[in-house]
Amino acid sequence: MRLQAAVLEDVARTDAVTGLASRRLLRERLDTMLATRGDSDVFTLVVDIDRFAQINETFGYSVGDSVLREIGHRLVASVRSDDLVGRLGGDQFVVAMRRRPAQIDVTDTAERLQFAVSRTMFVHDINVALDATVGIAAIEEPGVTRNDTEEPEASPVDGEAMLQRAHVALTAAKAGHTRVGRYEPDMDRDRHDQMRLLGELDTAIRDHQLRVFFQPCLDLESGSVDRVEALLRWQHPREGLIGPSMFLPDAERTGMLPAITALVLDEALAQCSELRRRGINLSVSVNLSVRNLLDETLTEQVAAALAKYSVPAHALEFEVTETTAMTDPVRSVNALTSLRSLGVTIAIDDYGTGYSSLAYLQTLPVQTLKIDRSFVSKMNTDETDASIVRSTIDLARSLGVRVMAEGVEDAGTLDALRELGCDGAQGYILGRPMPAEFLADAVAKLDSEMPTKLEWELARERI
Repeated sequence: MRLQAAVLEDVARTDAVTGLASRRLLRERLDTMLATRGDSDVFTLVVDIDRFAQINETFGYSVGDSVLREIGHRLVASVRSDDLVGRLGGDQFVVAMRRRPAQIDVTDTAERLQFAVSRTMFVHDINVALDATVGIAAIEEPGVTRNDTEEPEASPVDGEAMLQRAHVALTAAKAGHTRVGRYEPDMDRDRHDQMRLLGELDTAIRDHQLRVFFQPCLDLESGSVDRVEALLRWQHPREGLIGPSMFLPDAERTGMLPAITALVLDEALAQCSELRRRGINLSVSVNLSVRNLLDETLTEQVAAALAKYSVPAHALEFEVTETTAMTDPVRSVNALTSLRSLGVTIAIDDYGTGYSSLAYLQTLPVQTLKIDRSFVSKMNTDETDASIVRSTIDLARSLGVRVMAEGVEDAGTLDALRELGCDGAQGYILGRPMPAEFLADAVAKLDSEMPTKLEWELARERI
C-alpha cells in the first residue's frame, strides 16, 4: 500500500505524456520559490504552442504526443537545470525560475523558448512549422527591474496566482497579436470589467444599446469614398461608448454572437439601402468571426437580409482575419465560398498579422487584402514596415486582388500609399467611425476635397 501510495503521488506530480512536472507540482514548487525567495526574483512563463491542434488533426494523437515530448525536451534544454519545466495540459507548458536581481532579462528568456519551439521539426518527413506565444508573470525586488513607483503587493502571491497571472498575460498577448506578454495589474482590472459587461450584454441587446458606426474608405484612383466599414459600439448607460474588444470576444464564447452579427448586418444593409436611395452608391463591409463562419445558416441569413433591403450582393463585403479563416480551414473555405456564390465580396482584414502565406490566399475566395494598421502607421519611419506594405501591394497586384491600407493617420502616409499604387485607404485622416446620421455629409465632404489619382500626379509634377 505504501508503494502504491508512492506511485500515485509520483503520478500526481508528473505529466503523463511528457514526464515533466504536472500542474500540481508546478504550484507546489512555485509556492516554495515564493516563500523562500528572500530578495530574489521569481518568474513564471506560460508557453502556448500555436497551431498545435493541426498536428493532432493531421497525424493523430500519438504523433501529437511525440511532438509534445520533443517540445518539452527543447524547453528543458533552453533553461538552467534548477529551473522547473512543466506542462499545464493541452499545448501549454510552464517554466518557473528564481534568480538574483538583474541576473536575467525575462523577455530574452521568452524569446529563447520561442526559438526552441520554432526550430525545424520533422513529422512523417514533413517539416512542421510551430510557433509559441509566451505570457510572463514576475515577482521582483522593487527598484531592480520594476518601476520604483509601483505599489507593493497588497497580499502575498502564491503559485496558483502566478500561473493565473501568466495566463492573463498570455491572453493579452494573443489578443494584441504580440508574441510575448507581461502581466500588469491593469490586465486583471480589464478582465473583471469584461466579465461584468458580459453579464450586462443581454440587456444591451434587448434595450438597443448596441449601435453601428461607419468609417469611410477612400478609393485612391477616383478620389471618392466607395465603401464604408460597419463597426460595432456599445452605448453603455453608465460608462459611455465602449469598443467591441471589451465585450465581443466573450460574447463569441457564450453564444451571443449570432444575435449581435444579425444586428450589425441588418443595420449595415439598412443604411446602405438608405444611402443608395439618395444616390450615394456605396458598398458596406461587415466583420465576421470564427463562430460566424461555422454557422451553417449564415449564407441563408445573408441572402434574406439582402432581399429585405433590396441591396445588390456586390455592395456587401465581409471581412475576416487571417487567423479567423485558418482556425478551421475546411469549414471556413466552404462558408466563404458559399457567401461568395451570392455575389458578395470577401476581404482579408489585418493582413500581415496572422499566417501571411500564399497557400491560404490561393484557397480562399478573396477579392481584397487590407494591410494591418501596425505596418501602415509606421511605413514612413520604419523601412521594414515600408517593405511589408510595398510587398503586399505587389502581391495583391500579382494575384489580381484589391489592396486597402488601414490606419492612415496623416497626409504623408496617404501620399506614400498613392505612390506605391495602393487601391484604397482607411483611417482617421479620412474620418473616424461615426453614427449613420453624419455619414452622408462626411462622404460628400471627402468626395469634394480628395483629388483623383491623376490630379494628384499632375500636382506632384508641377511641384
